[in-house]
Amino acid sequence: MLSRSEFSVLEGRNTVRSRKRQFQNYHSNSQVILNFTSLGLLMIISNLVGVGSSVGVTDFPKVEESVTESRLVREMSKKEVEVMMNTETYVRQYFSDIPIMVKIAECESHFRHLNRDGSIHRGVVNSDDVGVMQINEFYHLTKSIKENHDIYTLEGNTAYARGLYETKGTSPWKASKACWGKNAELALNK
Repeated sequence: MLSRSEFSVLEGRNTVRSRKRQFQNYHSNSQVILNFTSLGLLMIISNLVGVGSSVGVTDFPKVEESVTESRLVREMSKKEVEVMMNTETYVRQYFSDIPIMVKIAECESHFRHLNRDGSIHRGVVNSDDVGVMQINEFYHLTKSIKENHDIYTLEGNTAYARGLYETKGTSPWKASKACWGKNAELALNK
């Protein structure tokens, strides 16, 4: 059996060890918090600096031939990457024969098809308006599906908008006419 003095010495050692462990845990947690804070600030700064800048891609992801069933990475063509990175360039090229549609896209969505988090860009005034051309789901979703246009993709959204323009002119976008109307002379046939 331990004497009172021996017990006090052991208890003191355990207290010192316990406090030492607490300090190490605190120091370790502080280091983790500091690292995450630094990483977060770096991401915010790079996001702010990167706005509006173009990004060049020279290499594309490669996937081993043995990974065919459960592909985590899909090889993309250079065109797909360029389209994915710059919606405005895509819209300008796609509607090069209908310049007023480029102005409409600029006024309606500021050339945004997706938000930064990857979700579809929706209208501020009417959340049923989707994508770069702000196609209204309530009025056009059923017809777009029948015509095999996925208005949630950039390609489907612009293709459906082209069909709308060919049949109805610029009237589907009359709510934003104050913005693009001064360029109405760009409309070829409507």
